[in-house]
Amino acid sequence: MIARYNRISAKRKAKGAVRIAGGREICSTSPAGRAEYQRRRELRWDMDRGICVLCEQFCPLNQATTEHPGGRGMGGSKRDDSVQAIRIAHWFGNNAKGSMTLERYLELPLEIRIRNCKGFK
Repeated sequence: MIARYNRISAKRKAKGAVRIAGGREICSTSPAGRAEYQRRRELRWDMDRGICVLCEQFCPLNQATTEHPGGRGMGGSKRDDSVQAIRIAHWFGNNAKGSMTLERYLELPLEIRIRNCKGFK
């Protein structure tokens, strides 16, 4: 009985790659949700022509991650994974930015932001 419940539960989780909560789109952690999140990252990369929002330099797709300008870490469950709500950033730069708001991070000198995106401290 428990095994059957786990299979049903897994099927339900995998079915919905995206859920809508309060007008926000949230990709699930299921394989389908991760694939949808990857698709959205690639679509946003095309829309931004590969330009990093943090350092204003070209960011190869294999180094690109999504930046949530509203602060995904700051709002926790208030994240929005819609294509309109995300931007492209270098992984190193986004990691260096941490939970700082995008507006505050963009106040840093461009040279520092470029160095952060290249992976230098």
